[in-house]
Amino acid sequence: MHKKTKKMISGIMSMAMLATSTAAYLAPLQSSAVQVLGETSFESKSLPWNICSASPARQNFDIKDGTFHIQILVPTGADKEKWDLQFRHRNLNFKQGHEYKVSFKVKGNRYGMELCSYIGALNGQEEYFELDGGSMDMHMGPDMEGQWPQKALNLTTEWQTIEGVFKPTKDLEGCQWVFQYARGTQYQGNAKEGDEIWFDDMSIECLTCDEDPANAVCGWPADSTLGLTIPKSDVRLNQVGYYTTADKKATYVTEKDKEAIGFELVDKDGETVYTGKSEPAGYDEMAGEYCHIVDFSKFNTPGVYKIVMDDKKDDGKNISHEFSIGDDIYKNVLRNALNYYYQKRSGSDVEAKYVTSGDKNTIAHKDPFKKDVAYVQSRWHNEYFVRSYYVDSSIDKYVSLDVSGGWYDPDNHCKSISSGGNTVWLLQNMYERSKENGTEGKWADGKTISVPSEYSISGKSVSCAGTPDILDEARYELEFMFRMIVDPEKDSIWGEEYADFVYDRVKNVYYEPVPYSPLNYIGDYEMPRIICPPTYSATFNMIACAAQAARLWKGIDDDFAQECLEHAKKSWEAVIKYKADFEYKEGIHSDDAWRSDVHFVPFTSYHDTDSYNSDVDDDAYWAACELFATTGDETYYDYLKEFKSLETSDEAKQCYAFGVPTYLPMIESDGEFCSFDRNNKIGCGTLSLYLSDKTTDADKATIKKNLTSTANKYLDLESDTKNNGMGVPYKNVQWYDPYTYPQDSYAGYGIGSNSTIANNALIMAYAYDATDDKKYLNGALQALDYIFGRNGLGFSYVTGCGSYHAQNPVDEYWGYELDKNYPKAPDGVMVGGPYTWVADQYVRSLGLAPDKTSPQKCYVDSIEAWSVNSPALDWQAGLVWNMAFFEEILDNAPEVTTTTTTNTSTVTTTTTTVTTTVSTTAVTTVDTPVPMVMKGDANCDDQLDMSDVVLIMQALANPNKYGENGTDKNHITPQGIANGDVTGDGLTVGDAQAIQKMLLGL
Repeated sequence: MHKKTKKMISGIMSMAMLATSTAAYLAPLQSSAVQVLGETSFESKSLPWNICSASPARQNFDIKDGTFHIQILVPTGADKEKWDLQFRHRNLNFKQGHEYKVSFKVKGNRYGMELCSYIGALNGQEEYFELDGGSMDMHMGPDMEGQWPQKALNLTTEWQTIEGVFKPTKDLEGCQWVFQYARGTQYQGNAKEGDEIWFDDMSIECLTCDEDPANAVCGWPADSTLGLTIPKSDVRLNQVGYYTTADKKATYVTEKDKEAIGFELVDKDGETVYTGKSEPAGYDEMAGEYCHIVDFSKFNTPGVYKIVMDDKKDDGKNISHEFSIGDDIYKNVLRNALNYYYQKRSGSDVEAKYVTSGDKNTIAHKDPFKKDVAYVQSRWHNEYFVRSYYVDSSIDKYVSLDVSGGWYDPDNHCKSISSGGNTVWLLQNMYERSKENGTEGKWADGKTISVPSEYSISGKSVSCAGTPDILDEARYELEFMFRMIVDPEKDSIWGEEYADFVYDRVKNVYYEPVPYSPLNYIGDYEMPRIICPPTYSATFNMIACAAQAARLWKGIDDDFAQECLEHAKKSWEAVIKYKADFEYKEGIHSDDAWRSDVHFVPFTSYHDTDSYNSDVDDDAYWAACELFATTGDETYYDYLKEFKSLETSDEAKQCYAFGVPTYLPMIESDGEFCSFDRNNKIGCGTLSLYLSDKTTDADKATIKKNLTSTANKYLDLESDTKNNGMGVPYKNVQWYDPYTYPQDSYAGYGIGSNSTIANNALIMAYAYDATDDKKYLNGALQALDYIFGRNGLGFSYVTGCGSYHAQNPVDEYWGYELDKNYPKAPDGVMVGGPYTWVADQYVRSLGLAPDKTSPQKCYVDSIEAWSVNSPALDWQAGLVWNMAFFEEILDNAPEVTTTTTTNTSTVTTTTTTVTTTVSTTAVTTVDTPVPMVMKGDANCDDQLDMSDVVLIMQALANPNKYGENGTDKNHITPQGIANGDVTGDGLTVGDAQAIQKMLLGL
């Protein structure tokens, strides 16, 4: 692991792949040499080579005449050192004792420009092979029994060729080759504005493997895609599966328009169990495909199946991924998805025993900010321009507070009240809906969620024993929110005038690259943390969540319920005094409202979806709704009933009290087709009123009418097969590029599009509750079909779910893609999904662009693709809410109970599924069988290979060691048994033989 991690780059500027097609990008290197690099000549592409910059340093590039050409725009960066501008290649592996010939060509437009380079660890702290301008070669470095270079290389205007032989003394994984050339102060670097550098003929050739290329162990993997997501099947469907009694639809895509095509539903034995004809749907612009609807709703026999289209293709893409039909298809998804919040806790170490999926021991880690003490700020800081070099002079250090607890956002260890607030509301609303429908028992201790029974934060101990687990998890964030309330006795900056407001967020003073979690050496981890100014939106978020919690905790923990209500009321009284300041006024409030009033949220970075929120009237409405739903106080009702957005378009008709909008305003766009999100809370407030016993029948009738009207619009969109072949309740967003003049406009999918789709499904779910009309249930299910694979890429956006799924979500710790010392992501994490504007350069570097890539295909599965592959607390909560809803409505898996008569006294037996008390009966409960996740994957490593065969044979031959309860750490698990039972008759030698046939393609 890393001893210390260099605080490098505010954003990643990855290189553009200038090929005209992704096929050119994926072409393997044509060379007889065993080449370690993924690109050498820049004839048609640049990746994996990429540039990165630490703002304010800036650079640009192009591929010109088969060279990589860099132009330096701003030479000095955040640390004022050479590493503020870099050109690099990551994911390099080397073998101990092998010899590698390293060479490259370089020139500049100015004689004497200094260039430094090394091959070393990803963290920048270990340098194995150095460029030496003194000896004009590359030689072993200080961390590989060598020495530091004498000096930097001085560039000339003519090509220079540099070579060296690298012989590592140990195996190395996940290394990088880095060139550094920014203007420095202590460690070389003399760049100037206008400097240019050209690179060509980059090479690391393994001389050892060249001697026997047929058995080479080095070399860049031919199948490396760098996250580029290419459909593996033209049958796009929910790869997790379909409920037996629900609609079952898939989409088949073709290169051109075709007549109806026959299809077969085939079981795992290859038997045809159902046949039908597709319905041509024409061209779907969002998916970029000609589509056919494949409807097999009439078939309802549980099992594992594939769809085979009567349209044979050489690549087999007319055959679908495997999927299930059953009554509990999402059961494991819900448990794993909920575990996301435990793993994102701040102030607590993540313990393996509470992790529900993945490599539990590796995922377990210490919290770098277990005691989170940060400085309160009097102003906003743009994270790209405040760095460690300037910390002492740029941030306020007058007031520091302990703000431990809460949940981390996926990057930068930020804890935002807005994202946390939207999450808390969704989780608590999920419980409240369960309570309304009499199914809240599912949230009892240990039934659905894996969380500790108690915890202690900043000296306060909280017991979770005997209380609903979902409320316990939400409380973890609520307790943090309460620590973020402005206390006049502790805060001399804001306390006098803004007591009981809520600070907007706590974060690192500057942006972190990912992965960036030095978790093995917490004592060495020092990074300034800041608390951003209190804001109107954060205050309303806390009020709403606390008021909602007060009514849910009543009768469970009355003291905590009262604490929640007191916080909500006090903060309402504090913020409402500033009504004249926060109420939106046309022509006065704008995106720059924060410049005149620091209590609005400004733009702080492109990574931050909380940025921009100058209209908080909807937040105030939401807070008033929650207070009224809890107290019935007419003061809050009088406030909420007057709410009406100033939006005047036809689409914004329901942006008013008791409304459920289909349209939400967005910065620099024509709006989002959705009912609520992190910064637009009208729908949240209205849904809480609908559940409340304080709401009159007349108001509930109004809400029901508005709710079903909006749900019908989502259904209409799903049913518009001629324009929406994937059947998704989403339509394009049109927005404007503020950095062009005149402004360019683009139409497509917005950031976090998967979250929008999940939230729209939630509205249809509520419409089903309100009407008992199954069309709304099927509509909600169909929305999630998109998330799990019925989309333009045929890809599941939830880790571990489906045959072809997300693996590399953006995260500070799940960094396996870049550094094998970090773990892979656990199962059940939903990423943001396609974003047409593709705001990060990494995605654009793969050839994706707003003007040429279909909206549903603007996606890359890489930890560096922050604009499309980031998860988020509240986005995840939308997935969780829907999984819980479907489980309650459709799961009919019976609990297996055996009863034995006895003459003993009263016996009480408690298990994971049933708790029964009888006087003459002992009850044993058997859990529902674990469903198959990946056919044949007995060791649960998301791959099918001979190791699965070996484990099955070991488990059968030596069950004491390798069986389900075996002593070996790699023994087979219940999930492994379910996956390994490919023949369906229990785990046998026949399963091992069947897997071998699968591997041989028989």
